[in-house]
Amino acid sequence: MNQNTNEIDVRKVLRVAKEHWWWFVASVAVCVLLGTAYYLRKAPRWTTDASIMLRQKDPMGDQLASLSMLGLSGNTAAEDEVVVLASRGLLYQAIDALNLWDASAKRGGLRWEGEFQNPALTIDYLNLTEDAQVCPFVVSVKPTRKGYKVKTKMGFFHRSTTRVADLSSPIETGVGTIAIHANRVLSSDTTYRVSHSRRELVVAKYRAAISIAQHKRESNIITLSTQSSMPERDKALLHQLIEQYNLNAIVDKNMIATNTAAFIDERLDIITKELSDAENAVADYKEQNKIADIGTQAYCSCKPAAPSNARWRR
Repeated sequence: MNQNTNEIDVRKVLRVAKEHWWWFVASVAVCVLLGTAYYLRKAPRWTTDASIMLRQKDPMGDQLASLSMLGLSGNTAAEDEVVVLASRGLLYQAIDALNLWDASAKRGGLRWEGEFQNPALTIDYLNLTEDAQVCPFVVSVKPTRKGYKVKTKMGFFHRSTTRVADLSSPIETGVGTIAIHANRVLSSDTTYRVSHSRRELVVAKYRAAISIAQHKRESNIITLSTQSSMPERDKALLHQLIEQYNLNAIVDKNMIATNTAAFIDERLDIITKELSDAENAVADYKEQNKIADIGTQAYCSCKPAAPSNARWRR
């Protein structure tokens, strides 16, 4: 009974599939087209990493290493340096040194290709609206036969389009007054864009994208890693982050050495003054009590002996 029921169900399914076969073919075709479009539109991503080895001279290093092998202790110095490397201030310095506050890209086929070394556009934000000062927005430029088409997009609903003959003058857009500078000749079949955000949002974005951790729990090696479609930019950012870390360490060491030298000089001045005051106090006490130096007194008390009156007899 069950076997016959199963056979009937299979036959119904096959009959329905045969009658509506074009739906299955269309569904497969649509899925293939969507998958292909997604693959062509999405840029490939690469992983970029870098490592730092901490060189420290610690007399307790061997003992701590033994405890670490037993799982009783970790490398607290390396853990502290991980926190320093992941700090907002250090990342701010690295981003500022590379001028990564704006993200530039150009349209290449169906995908956007990021530009790092030589971006096509540089934008000066002369007078932004109140919303644009808070919310991220995108400025896109498309060369046309009669000039340029400038579009701005902020959020989902805020969009504006402005057409200009050239880029030599400031432009009034939906996000405010901006000045667009072309760093090279713009191609007529390409669209260029610049994404702008508040600096704290840019730092937060890169901070979330960069992973910083110890190679092992007891290791002195710290690994930095990030993943994006712009490996050259990521490589430069990690390199700059390490360089800023080393520069800050040198500055801290120099500051400590300077403060230590200043402290020693200050203490020497104080000690010298105290010794001078003590010597003056001793001299005043001797003068008030008419006490001469022991050496001088001993020298003055040594008088030649008087000649003897005794005579020799033969």
